[in-house]
Amino acid sequence: MRRLLILVTVASGTTGALFACSSTAPSPAAPPAVDGGDADRADAGDLDAGRADSEADADGGDEDYVVPDASVVCETSPCVIGIAGSWDGYCAILSDGRAACWGANDSGQLGKDPETSSVTTPSLVEGLTDVVELATNIENTCARTGDGTVYCWGQAALVHMGTAADASEPPFGVITTPTREAAVPPANSITVGGGFACVTVSDGSLSCWGTNERRELGRGTSEQSMLPPARATLVTRSAATAIGGLGRTFVIATDGSVLSWGANTAFGANNYLLGRDTSEDPNERPTLVRLLARVRDISTAFSHSCGVAGRFVECWGSNANGQLGRGTFEALSHLPGRTILADVTDDEDVDASTTGHDVPVQVVTGQAHSCAVLGSGRVYCWGSAGAGRVLGTQVNVGAVQGRPTRIDGFSGPVVRLAAGNGGGCALLRTGAVECWGSNDRGQLGMGSIDITPHPAPIRLTFPQ
Repeated sequence: MRRLLILVTVASGTTGALFACSSTAPSPAAPPAVDGGDADRADAGDLDAGRADSEADADGGDEDYVVPDASVVCETSPCVIGIAGSWDGYCAILSDGRAACWGANDSGQLGKDPETSSVTTPSLVEGLTDVVELATNIENTCARTGDGTVYCWGQAALVHMGTAADASEPPFGVITTPTREAAVPPANSITVGGGFACVTVSDGSLSCWGTNERRELGRGTSEQSMLPPARATLVTRSAATAIGGLGRTFVIATDGSVLSWGANTAFGANNYLLGRDTSEDPNERPTLVRLLARVRDISTAFSHSCGVAGRFVECWGSNANGQLGRGTFEALSHLPGRTILADVTDDEDVDASTTGHDVPVQVVTGQAHSCAVLGSGRVYCWGSAGAGRVLGTQVNVGAVQGRPTRIDGFSGPVVRLAAGNGGGCALLRTGAVECWGSNDRGQLGMGSIDITPHPAPIRLTFPQ
């Protein structure tokens, strides 16, 4: 049976979904090889020190692990092979290359007129074919097609700036039709942040466009607040993928290290969101996050971030609701620290007489919660349950919990996640999608809006 291999990179605030076909079902995103390229020689000492510190912390010494297989085996029709989500909107890639979206549509980011502010069932994005990656944030969505072409829609300013290298002052309003970003180079991957977007290119460089108010484009200061696509010249390492947030950017380099720059706080709140010991805000120079190594995934939300490093999930930023997953509620952590997810799952596996470690595939972040999917297909969440009971059936409305809690009720193993403000959606290995949590913007795709919590996953139906 042919499998569809999901190679997703995520940022929430923004989530991106990428897939590739495979008849042999190789594992996604194996631990990157170390690349000691010439561009990194000036700060190789910092890299070595950071790697030594972070590998000891993030990988538990020399203990080996195997990156789980997160491929989809299509057993449903239509079959979904990738999901993306941000705030209260979600999009999915279908196996035939079409895209469908649902949830909040205030800026036309779902490809519909914003007069329809909530799209309550998955609806096709007109004019898109051969989609291999989707990335979305609060106001915009972008798609990458099989030949590397990028299309964006939603808030007009970002869409317009990507159309020409000398794009004029951007217009107001929205653009709901997927628009070719002609000035963007052929992309290997794409991310959408708050008012900006970036792509990685085959030569390892990063190209970004949109707002640069918090220096999120990786070019330092600029006279204009909105800029057309250009190389992020301050990024000196080969970029495997980028993760855009609200005013900040992360890059996972090809050696598994992480760079961060841009806004270090959430609009003045001292959340230390760049994951490193700096008080400069904004911090314009991409700099190594020393306590992270062998990183495969990062997700960043309004006031906290998390990443998959080795066989552990690490988080940093605000912890007022326990969203750092450490079992405590200390105010904040400006440096990455290991969650207790591995301890929780190891204890459960011992009780079930299961051997070996359940390695994380992906982590996603909502406004005040985090969730991770593991190689076994299990999903765990922690932080604030909110009004939608996003922490599942075991946790009441509004409760906060720093200990990861298993989300029960999925109809099969989960391979990918997308997070919203008060809920989440899961892509199952079968190609089905099931969502849970809040439905005040139609984000559960049920065809209606309500303020009732939905702690158990609900199956979505996609257009044929």
